[in-house]
Parts: sequence; structure tokens; C-alpha cells
Amino acid sequence: MKIRPSDVLKYENCPRQFKFSRDYKPNATPGNLALGTAVHAAIEVFLKEEKNPLEGFRNAWDKQLASGPIDFCSKEESCFRTFGENLANGFSEFWKESGFSPARDAGGNVLMEVRLEAEIAPGVVLSGQPDLVAWNSEARLIVLDFKTACSRANPLFVNISEQLTAYQILLNAHAERLGLPEIDGLAFLEGLKRKTMTNVWGIHASPPRDKEEVKDYLCKVKRVAKAMQQSEFPRMPRMAWNSPCTLCEFAKGCIG
Repeated sequence: MKIRPSDVLKYENCPRQFKFSRDYKPNATPGNLALGTAVHAAIEVFLKEEKNPLEGFRNAWDKQLASGPIDFCSKEESCFRTFGENLANGFSEFWKESGFSPARDAGGNVLMEVRLEAEIAPGVVLSGQPDLVAWNSEARLIVLDFKTACSRANPLFVNISEQLTAYQILLNAHAERLGLPEIDGLAFLEGLKRKTMTNVWGIHASPPRDKEEVKDYLCKVKRVAKAMQQSEFPRMPRMAWNSPCTLCEFAKGCIG
């Protein structure tokens, strides 16, 4: 059984919703997801091929539009395009000033969007795809995860993000094969969806997780994997003021 960090997050939010999301696919791609995919592609073109990220975004965005229907909610397509172009333009300047440089594996390949897997229990494999591994200005090896959002996240969240914990575990498990030391830091690179290029990129950094934090996370993943294997998918409505049901796309089918 292969389990991803996003699987654990979705299962914890609501096991029933997680099951529905595997069984039923949406009719249209959410606009924010399409935008994030195109921005990632622009960054990849910039870091791997040293090409203009703006051109990379435009090409990737056109592919997203051609691939199928996109749900832009209440916004126009042109609004998302503007967000993406500003993020692409802003990234090249931000990266040059950040002091980061992409890390490469033993074969000289940039460590970006590389799928990694590690068996954490008999028959249970943790699987993840870190956005980027990079060296900072102090020659420390950092896991970077890209986020595109409307506002900055709480800077404390990077210290407890389980997604980053999972990436640290996976990269350390493959450190020898990749020809790299163990991870020495974790960070979010946040790109804000704005209509101007002013301060669209920022960074939140954290020390690596300690042994107890790694142990706690692995215990959780194993517990969730076992529940999935036993087909345990109960609803998780919680309290009325804090219920995921009000925002769930499967609410009508689940409750009705």
C-alpha cells in the first residue's frame, strides 16, 4: 500500500470525504489547482533550463486551458492569468536575491518534483514528491515547498507541517543514493495571487524535525494506513461551527 502525505491530511479531515474523492472525479479542474500547476511548470523551466519563467507559465497555462474544463469560481480566466504572470515574473527576481541554488543528485539532475518512496512498515510505503531541494547561502540543504495563496500563512505553521516532515523522512532515506547529506532545514516558498508584482514571493523556514517528531508522524501514517486497509471511512462532521461538511463537494450525496 502506497500512502502520500496528502492522503493522510485528507483522511484526517474526513475519512468519508477521502473515500469519495478517490471514487468520484470532479467534472472540472479547480482554478487554483490549475494555476498552481502552471506556476510550478514555470519555476521548473527557470531552474532546470534557465529559461524565462513568464514564457514557461504562458505555455503551461495554455496547456491547462486546452486539457479540459476549469472551474474559475467567480473570477474570470484573465484574472488567473494575471496572477500567474506576476508570480512567474516575480519569482526570477526573488530567486536571484534569495541565495538559494538547486541541489543535484549523483547524476547531476536537479532535485525537483522527484517521486521518492520508503517502506515504513511491512506492506506500507510512504510516497512523496518534494517540489525542490536546494542549498541556501550557508551551504545547508533545504527542502522547499511552493505554495500559491491569497494571503500569507501563519509563519509558525512551517514548524509543524506534516507534508514537510514527510519530505524530510523520504529524502533522508535516499540521501546516500542521491549523494547528498541529510536535510538541514525545511521551508515554504509562498507566492501570493496579486494583480501587481509587489512582494509576491516570501519564505517561511524551519529547522529539521527531531527524532520524536519523525517518530510521531510515522506512527500517525501507520495508523491511518491500517484504518484504510480495514475500510474504515466514517464521517467526521465535528462541531457545527467547525464542520468540513459545509465546504464538502460531496455533502449532498453523503448526507442525502
